[in-house]
Amino acid sequence: MNDGSKKIDLSTYPREKVFKYFNSYANPLWTLNFELKVKNFLPYCVKEKNVFGFQFFLYCLCSAMKDIPEFMMRVRGNELVIHKKMFPSYAVTRKDDSINFAAFEYSDDFSIFMQRSLEAKKKAEDINDIVSEGEKSDYYVFLTHLSWMSFHSFQHPVMDFKNFSIPSFAFGKYIVDGKWLKISTSVQTHHALVDGIHIQQLIKKTNEKIDFMLSSK
Repeated sequence: MNDGSKKIDLSTYPREKVFKYFNSYANPLWTLNFELKVKNFLPYCVKEKNVFGFQFFLYCLCSAMKDIPEFMMRVRGNELVIHKKMFPSYAVTRKDDSINFAAFEYSDDFSIFMQRSLEAKKKAEDINDIVSEGEKSDYYVFLTHLSWMSFHSFQHPVMDFKNFSIPSFAFGKYIVDGKWLKISTSVQTHHALVDGIHIQQLIKKTNEKIDFMLSSK
C-alpha cells in the first residue's frame, strides 16, 4: 500500500484466533463507558491564550492512539491493515443548530495540528454540505464532545456494524476536581482489534501525553 498502510499477515499475528472469532460476529463492536480522570489542563490553555481546551485534549488523545497499534488497525473484510496516517473527525455545531464534521489529517506537531483542526472546524461551520472524506474513510477516528453535560452511557451511530472498525469516542462536560478533570467518556471499538487492556493503555498514554505537554512549557 503506497499510503504507508500495511497489510498484517494473520498467520503470524498473535491475535489471529481472537480476530477471526470476533470478526465473524454480525455485530463485533463493543462500547465502554467510564469516567476519565486527567490532569486539569484548562489553566494551561487559558495561560497560552491561543490554545483551546478541546483541541489540546484531542491532540493528546490522538497522539496516544498513534502509540498503540490496535487503535491504528482497521478491518477490511477478512483482512487486517495498520495505518500510519490518522484523520480525526469531530462533530461541530453550526449556527442553525445542525451538525457537521471537522475532519483533518493528524500531525505530531501541535501547532500544525491546531491549525488544521481549527481550519477544518471553520469549514464545517461555514458550508451547507456534510463534510466527508470518503476515500479516507477508515483512516478516521470519530469524536464528539457534549460539553454541556455528563452522561453514564452513550450509543454511537453505525451505518454497517459488520464492516465498521473505526474507533469512536464521546466526551462529556469537564468537571474540575482540584488538580484533576473528570470527564464522562464512551469508547466504541471493534472487538477483533481492541480489548479492555488496550483502552487501559490508552488512558495511561493520554495522561502521559497531557503531563508531558503541561511540563514542557
